[in-house]
Amino acid sequence: KEVEAAPTAESCVNLGLEFFSKGRVRDALEQFDNALELNPNPTEAQAAFYNKACCHAYREESKKAAECLRIALRDYNLKFGTVLNDPDMAPFRASPEFKELQEEALRGGEDIGSGFRRDLKLISEVQAPFRGVRRFFYVAFIAAAGISTFFTIPRLIFALQGGDGAPDFLETAGNAAINIGGIVVLVALFFWENKKEEEQITNISRNETLSRLPVRLSTNRITELVQLRDISRPVQRHLLLKQCKELRGTELICSNEAFF
Repeated sequence: KEVEAAPTAESCVNLGLEFFSKGRVRDALEQFDNALELNPNPTEAQAAFYNKACCHAYREESKKAAECLRIALRDYNLKFGTVLNDPDMAPFRASPEFKELQEEALRGGEDIGSGFRRDLKLISEVQAPFRGVRRFFYVAFIAAAGISTFFTIPRLIFALQGGDGAPDFLETAGNAAINIGGIVVLVALFFWENKKEEEQITNISRNETLSRLPVRLSTNRITELVQLRDISRPVQRHLLLKQCKELRGTELICSNEAFF
């Protein structure tokens, strides 16, 4: 009699995916839990946690889905873009838990990892390629002005005291003022660049989220907004964006008049 092979983490994940594709979500969840108990490697653990999240999203258990995704993002290098792009995650993307998770991913940190923020920064650098160069020169000039000020202050004190060999007070004070003024301006520019980068990252994230909103067409078909990019275009764009802002990630309902 042929001996049945012992289950492995990989086989449990594959069986869970098969069950999920057939709509047997409870059985799929059980298999993903089994996989996590069989000492999975990082890739298998990532797959198990992510697909558990898909199952919870299917059952509209958004809090449980968010918990699984946090572990996969933090400990197993799951890309946040996967959560944005996967159609199985559409119910979760319409939940408040997704908005909270996305805000955490934007900030980065130990609780959720910095992968999503790093990806957004790369996109931001493509859109503003010279921002890094400008900030480098700001830091370099701030350092140069700081060093110059460091040597100017003793001369200024000496000029105030007067005496033989003392430097001209007005000239020395003018140099110190130029250095200090330059530092203030350069620091302000540096923080302004950082603020613009944060605004750009927020806009990139917002646009990506909006592009994944489910849209119900007049034919009663539901699709994601990004899938209409090549076949339709919203005519009243400001109204559509207003709806997106009001609904905050829920399903949009668009009539034929909104597209041509």
